[in-house]
This record gives sequence, structure tokens and C-alpha cells, in this order.
Amino acid sequence: MRTRCCLLPTRLAAIAAAVCLVGSAHARELVLVDEGRARCAVVVPDEADSFTKMAAGWLVDYVQRATGTTLPIVGESESPDDISLIFVGHPRGTGADTSELRDDGCRMRVDGRTLHLYGLDSPVRGSAVAEPKTGPWLYHWESGQSRRALAVGAKGTCRAVTRFLETFCGVRWLMPATEGVVAPKRDRLAVPADLDVSFNPAFSFYIGSAFYRSQLSHPESYANNTRSSVRIRHYGGHSYIHWLSPAEFEEHPEYFVLHNGARSNVGHHVCPSNESVRRILLRGLQQTFDDGYDWVELGQSDGHVPCRCDACLAMTEDDGRRMLLLHKWICDEVARSHPDNTVLLLAYGPTGKPRSDVPFGRNVVVEVTGAGQDRIEAWKGFGRGMTVYHYWFDDGMGMGWGPKMTPQEAAQMVHYYRDNNVIGIFGGGGRAWGLIGPTYYVLGRMMGDPALDHRQLVSEYCDGLYGAASQPMQAFYELLYSRKYWHLAHRRKLRWSIEESIVHLFPPKVIHGLEERLRRAEAAADSERARAWVRTTRDEFDYLRHMSRMLHLYRAYLVDENAAIRRQLHESVNGFNTWRQRIVRIDGERALNYHPGHGYLAKFLTTGANSGWYYDAWHDLRDKTDYEGLDRTGIGFSEGSSLNEPITLDFDAARPQRAFHLVQAPSPPTIDGKLDETAWAGAPATRIDGATPTHVRGLYDGENLYLAYECEEPMIDKLNVQDLYRDGEVSLMDCVEFMVAPESATYATRYYHFLVAPAKDAVMDLRTGFRSGRDQDESWNADGLKIGYRIDKAGKRWSIEMMIPLADLRAAAPRSGDVWMGNLARERRIDAVELQLWSQGGDGGFTDPKAFGSFVFD
Repeated sequence: MRTRCCLLPTRLAAIAAAVCLVGSAHARELVLVDEGRARCAVVVPDEADSFTKMAAGWLVDYVQRATGTTLPIVGESESPDDISLIFVGHPRGTGADTSELRDDGCRMRVDGRTLHLYGLDSPVRGSAVAEPKTGPWLYHWESGQSRRALAVGAKGTCRAVTRFLETFCGVRWLMPATEGVVAPKRDRLAVPADLDVSFNPAFSFYIGSAFYRSQLSHPESYANNTRSSVRIRHYGGHSYIHWLSPAEFEEHPEYFVLHNGARSNVGHHVCPSNESVRRILLRGLQQTFDDGYDWVELGQSDGHVPCRCDACLAMTEDDGRRMLLLHKWICDEVARSHPDNTVLLLAYGPTGKPRSDVPFGRNVVVEVTGAGQDRIEAWKGFGRGMTVYHYWFDDGMGMGWGPKMTPQEAAQMVHYYRDNNVIGIFGGGGRAWGLIGPTYYVLGRMMGDPALDHRQLVSEYCDGLYGAASQPMQAFYELLYSRKYWHLAHRRKLRWSIEESIVHLFPPKVIHGLEERLRRAEAAADSERARAWVRTTRDEFDYLRHMSRMLHLYRAYLVDENAAIRRQLHESVNGFNTWRQRIVRIDGERALNYHPGHGYLAKFLTTGANSGWYYDAWHDLRDKTDYEGLDRTGIGFSEGSSLNEPITLDFDAARPQRAFHLVQAPSPPTIDGKLDETAWAGAPATRIDGATPTHVRGLYDGENLYLAYECEEPMIDKLNVQDLYRDGEVSLMDCVEFMVAPESATYATRYYHFLVAPAKDAVMDLRTGFRSGRDQDESWNADGLKIGYRIDKAGKRWSIEMMIPLADLRAAAPRSGDVWMGNLARERRIDAVELQLWSQGGDGGFTDPKAFGSFVFD
């Protein structure tokens, strides 16, 4: 909604004619609108900034929606003396009293015939106020412009206007969509003559995903508290790369980690004992403060690799303590150079747990990742407070897309955080509004005022959106929210996959109960608007309905592969695909008006049919999606939560048995990357399908397995590889993967995993499931592993050879006819990421052992 603010002297006569004073019957009230006529004017300071003008525009727009009356706006120097006024912002002179306010707190106060609406406001920087790009599928937090909102800081006057509209006009911003606002009709608008109310929000910010849209242009971000009152430079966790370029490695390899005997800048992990590194990080932090930010995040790079140089080991053997000491030195230096600024210290990975002998001062706020109560308890007493970094609504993890938290759980978390000195929250949101909408509304409102009742808020939400269908929709949500989402998604050390979650949470009886309630709501809806909002929930509930039926039938099919079950399964997959094709084609007008967050669902349903992934916007992916091939692809994000079978089953063919055949080696091949030896000619090639084919051959003898990968690459000059070190981040480069489970021929739970890129020492070997669940033990190495590689630029291909000793796999020598399990894969990192997997069908990500095929020893 754009600002409407006209400061024309010629309007004064019209204002005087339109506005009259109230009589004695209403002496205890300040009447603003009566019988559809304006009884006041809106005033803004002569030098009002763009946010104050925008807030005044919201006031005029929403009063007009509620009363049908348009209030005139004038500048302070032009305000008339003989009528009532609504003053938006800070008047000149002594100014407005903000002594009781904090963050972006606000005050509504009547002084004579003037209603003052103001709050704590940070000065505006010109670079921060440009309105972000918007569109049906271009959410501002996806378009790379969310940083601009975080540079704005406190805008308490904007909050004051939304508080007035909520309190006295009954406005509610329920959904971040054109038709998601309620502004009840009224003929009269008045406030108590002695009104003097201040309000301070419970939290300083909710950032990461402004699920009620941008604070740069939308009142709902203030009303529902998805905004920042702090000028904060947040990097999503990892700030080093913004201050120390990986390009420094060429001249200063000593800036980066020493691991397995070599320096490397892969993954951007630094040497914490290096004095120059310390100074560079300090200058980067200080410069960001000088750019105008009040808070700046400090956090090491993801996937931390410890430095093993002599100087680092001399600091301490405890790598986490070593990183905390680096951060403490930086924070202490900043306390001297910028005493009024705050360092937001990331507690994550090696810095996830505090050390009692590494204290932090009052200029530090600790950002606790995971948001678990054990971590919050551990960090009490360090710095002056905490914020939390969570993944509550992330559809790249656990059960994928769908409901993740109930309104009651949201209320409980708000209360816990408030009671434990949590200042702000970095989190997600914006998905599945038809299913999670009440939770978002409760979370947003209670982050402002934790004293609100979550049950009353849910009723208010349903009344406002669904009208006569409110009661059956509340019954629908009551059953939907009876499931234990929070426990499943956040309190289990082993998070369940999509398939496990859907089957557990939505058995047929629950689905039937939800369907019954939703049909009652569809029948009760008595307006086009109400019907459209019920339809949004229908669209999203049908995902759960189709998935539940399909996955329960798939389980039955795995038990008994008879024709009748196969036919029902095929029908259920067809039903899911028909629904999917319709959903991803929802037009822009419906997405804007009635389907907020539609782009997230469309991405989740199509990642197998386009080159995009988690951070790409549907706005950019729609035209790249292969809609014709969509029915043959899985759903979800391959590095998090995904599901292939039964969606990708070929029902026209017999159930395929994936088999990778290894033949006995006539003699051990030379491990040099050249695949021209006679032994390889006798091994059948297994193809991994992808944009560019990959061929794998296998040999074995009494002591070793031998693997040969031949990877075609038309863009060989762009191959993304570099020399590395053992157990470095090979997966960030063009590489191949080999997963093998010698213990089972039918159901693998533990396996060995090898990642190899065509570069010196670019090898990572690990094992999964040997300690508990799906844990990944990266400390394990295959001591006898040998690797060879070759890059053939002329032939536009590259190759990898491996020799894996059976002793390292704790496996006996295979005999002809033996069957193991495993998988073959390739990661292609040229321009975009392409993940090629030979045997698909797991739902727990790229390395899910449930997808493993058979390794047959001939």
C-alpha cells in the first residue's frame, strides 16, 4: 500500500468545511468520524520522513475502508487550530515523550483535541527505503532485498498507527494477501478523551523470513511483529566470507586452515591464530558498524574444519574453545572502538557450547542455534542476552512441506523465550498458509503481546477469513493441530523422513476426519471471499490426503506386490500428479489474492523437473520447469527431505530391480585414472542418467573392490575442482560418490561412503549408522584407499579410479552370487547443481539407504 500524503495549502478551506467539533454529548470522547463524515484532519511533521508519511497513508486508507470517509492530510505548519487532529509522528518543539518506550515501542495519547500517534524511530538512511520488488511469486525475502529492511531500524510511529487501527478500527491483518485483511464497517470512530497508552513489543525482531511481508511497505509486518527494530547486519549465520575473500589464498595461504598437512580455502575456513586474520575480521566488523548498523553478526563458515597448525594447537587442543577465543578477542576490541554497538555472536558448530573460562561482555548478544532449551540454559550469563536461530517451518528438512507447529506450541515457545531473556528471533515462515495460517497469526501477534490467548486468536483468525464457515474450520484446525508436529520435527534426535512423518501423523482415520470437517466448511461458506479462503486450505490439505493414501498403499504394496494393490497404488499416484499439475499452474492473481506462499509449494513439488533448488524463487523457476516430465519426478529437496517412490515407479513395466554388477578382476588394475586396461573392458558399464551421462564399472578380488567412473562433460573447461585435503568439502566440487553396505542384501542401515573429485587429495570417506541412527562419522578413514584421476579435455570427459580394501569395510571376500547393497552418484557443479543418483526411491535425501540398489558379484 503506497503512501498518500498531500501537503497543499489550498486544502485548508476544504478541511475547515468538512470538519466540525463534537457536542457535549460526546465530551468524554474525541470523535474522529461521525455519520460517515470526517471530524478531524491527519497531520504529519513538515520534515516527515518517508516512513512517517507512509504510516499516515495507512491511517487514511484503512479508516476509509472501515468508515467510507477519507481523512485529509496536512503538514504541521498548515494544521488548523479549530478542529480535531490526528498527529502522526513527532511534533516539533519539546517533542513526544518516549522515555517509557523501547525497541519500536509506541504511544497513543490524547492532548486536548489532538490524538498523538508516535513511537521510537530510527533516522532513515536513503539506501534503506527503496521498496523491494514484489509479485505473485517474488517474496521480498527470496529476492535478495531483505537486507534493506534490516537496515531501517525502529519505526515506532508505523507501529503506533497499526495499534490505533487494530484497537479502534478493528483492523486485523490475518493473511499477507490482498484479501487477507479485515476492516469492519462502522459509521463512527472515536477514542477516549483521556487516552494515554504505551506499548512495547516483547521481542526486538523476527527476521530471516518476514512472513507478514516487508516492513518497508506493509503495515502487517508491524502489527504482527515480523520486523526488526534494530539496524542489524545479519549474514544468515556466516560472516567471515564477507570480510576475508577466498581469493586471498593465492598470496596468503597462511590465512586459511591447515588440515591433513595442507592449507586450503575450500569452504572458507580460517586459521584463528593468525594475527592478520584476526585484524581482517575485526576491520570488517568495525567497517560494518561504521556503515550505520547497530548490530552485526559474527560467525564462522558452515561445515567447520579445524586448523591444525602449530600456532593453533599451541592456543588449545579444544577447537571450539579456540574459535571462541578468537571471537572474544574481536568482541573485546569492538567494545573499545565501538562501545555503543552490539556483536551478535553465532553459537553454532564448534562455538555451539560456551566455555566457562571464555566470558563475553555486555556488547555481545549470543545467537543460539537450534533454539533448544538445553542450549538456552547453557548460554545464560554470557553477554547481555540471547537471540535464537531456528528452522521451525523449513520445508527442506524432516517431513518437508506441511504443518510444523501448532498455535499452542507457538504460544509456549513465545512464553519460554520471553521468560529467558531472548531478545529476538531469526526464523522461517511463509509456507503452507492454508494449514499453518492460525499458527503464523498466533506467533506474530504474541511476539508483540505474550499475554494474548492463542485460542481466542485462532477464533479471531477463522471468523475474519471464513465468515459463516468459521466453526467447521475451527473444528478442522482443532483436529489438524492435535498431531504432535513439534515433538516429531524438533525433539527427536533422528528426524523422520517425509514418508515416515506422513504415515505417522496422517493415518486414514485422521485424513477422513479432516476431510469431513473441511467439506462442512465448504458447504457453510457464504461469500466468494470465504469460499476462496476455504479453497486455499482445500488445495493444501489435498497434498496431505493424496500423500497419505499413496504412502499407505505403497507400504501395503511392499508387503504384498499383488495386482490389486498395484492398481490402487497406480491410481493414487495418478491422483497425486493430477493435483500437482493443477497446483503448480495456479495463476498470479489467485496467488496474490488468496494463496500467499504458493511459490514455496510449487518449488517443493517441481524440484525434480527444474534446475532450481531451495534458494531460488518460483518467480524465476516457472518458465524453466518441465511440466510434461513432472509426473515422472519426485518432490522435495534432494539434500534435505525428498520423496521419489512411489511417484517415480514405472507402472507399465515389471518392478525394476536395480543391480550393479561387479566381475572378478583377472588382475588388479593400476589405479591411475586411465581406464584403458583390459580388466575394465570385461566389466559391464552401469549408466547413471543425467544431463551428461556417467558410466560406472566394478571389479573385485579377494582383497579389494575396484571402481571406475567415467564422466562425460561437454563443459570440461568449467570443471569445478581444486586440490584439497583428506576429508575436505569434496561435495562442493564436481565429484563422484560410492556408497556400499556389505552387511545386507535387502535392507541397509549402515554403510560406507566415499566422495572423490578429480584433484589432488580431493577425497572424503566416512561411515553412517555405526554409532546411532543416521549419524555420519567423518573421523573414519579407509586406510588402504587408493585413488587415481584423469581429466581428458580433448575427449570432454574425466574419470576416477578407486581401490577400496575389503579389510577397511570389515567385509569378507565376496563370492560369485553374493549380493550387497549400495548406490552410485555424481555431483555436477558447473553453473548449476545437478545431483545424479543411480538407484532412486529413498525419501531421506541423496544418501538415504532405503534407495540402495543391489551390488551383484558375478
